[in-house]
Amino acid sequence: MLIDLEIRDLRIIERAALRCHPAGNLVLGRNGSGKTTLLEAIALIATGRSFRTRAGVPVIRFGTQEAHVRAQVVLGTGGIEERTLRCRSGRRELVLDGTPTVQHVAAQGLPVTVLTQDTAAGLAESAESRRRLLFWLMFHVEPRFASTWTRYRRSLEQRNAALIRGDRGLSAWDAPVVQQGEELLRYARDALALWSRTWQRFSDCLGIGAIKADLNPGFEGDSFGAALAAAAGTDRRRHFTTVGPHRLDLALRLDDRALGLFASQGQTKLVGAALVIAQTDVIRRLRGTAIGLIDDLPAALDREHARRLWGLLREIPAQWFVSAPSDEWPHDAWGSMFHVEQGRIKPR
Repeated sequence: MLIDLEIRDLRIIERAALRCHPAGNLVLGRNGSGKTTLLEAIALIATGRSFRTRAGVPVIRFGTQEAHVRAQVVLGTGGIEERTLRCRSGRRELVLDGTPTVQHVAAQGLPVTVLTQDTAAGLAESAESRRRLLFWLMFHVEPRFASTWTRYRRSLEQRNAALIRGDRGLSAWDAPVVQQGEELLRYARDALALWSRTWQRFSDCLGIGAIKADLNPGFEGDSFGAALAAAAGTDRRRHFTTVGPHRLDLALRLDDRALGLFASQGQTKLVGAALVIAQTDVIRRLRGTAIGLIDDLPAALDREHARRLWGLLREIPAQWFVSAPSDEWPHDAWGSMFHVEQGRIKPR
């Protein structure tokens, strides 16, 4: 949970400081005023990464050399931590209580989830987006995920290098890929089961029907080892591994109809909201804390569904930061409210 936040020279924001509410934080302003940048600052201080860009330079305010974000946070353990992040020349340095750290350590200590228009659209359009969302939950609910994923990717690189060299025997490279891949699939099934039990309750509150998801493990059949062996010829021709959990996907359906084929933009946004809110709630219960970032909540929604979504957030005991255009926010205030205009942030 964030106690306070300071921002300097981040995109349009020159200087800003705000005291954060432990539950609801509503950020109002016109398009282009800096609302999304405020949410981006929170993602940066939590994970060292932006949900808008991977490069360090574009986040720095034009005409300056560095961007800084500082926050005081309450961890899930109850301890208080000082975090600072500096972006300079394409590099980011994240410091926890005076000690530089790496992204995955920072992200574990302060879990954050993000819903944007791109997040919602990606659920219908992109296997990579769906996979990234599931992997993010796996990262937070399974302590062994990060190390297993790292070892799997390393083994995959070694197998791909053997394919490029044209090695005849792949069995030596297959064994670790299969072992680590099967571990990842177990984590994925466990996380999906936990997630789906939670999201249906939220989708009912939003009035969008039944959300269902089938896990595609990234290969045909029941055995990863058999699928990997069967794909050897194709892999040799293409010089990379074509099957496995690195190609994992979720087949999402709304009322038994494929999400990407039949859902409207508003329905897709609500499905994304149900999934991200459910992730936030699962992580909060497991880790003791969670922050949810929702950018431009009313976008693609009618007033009734925007009202339902806002009401649902008020029922989930996480810390929420929600942005919306000032003239599209007819609902009651909750927690703290901030107004953003030309990069200046003021409490309301």
